[in-house]
Amino acid sequence: MEASEFPELSERFDVYGVPKTVINDVGSMEGAIPENTFMEKILQTIN
Repeated sequence: MEASEFPELSERFDVYGVPKTVINDVGSMEGAIPENTFMEKILQTIN
């Protein structure tokens, strides 16, 4: 989503950098990260 077009969502999820990935309102990641780190974070969040 474009943060400037949805300021209420960008504020809700504390979007200050891109990319920002929010996982089910529980976890989040910001910035470019390696694929294996991305997958680890997703698995930690859903378990």
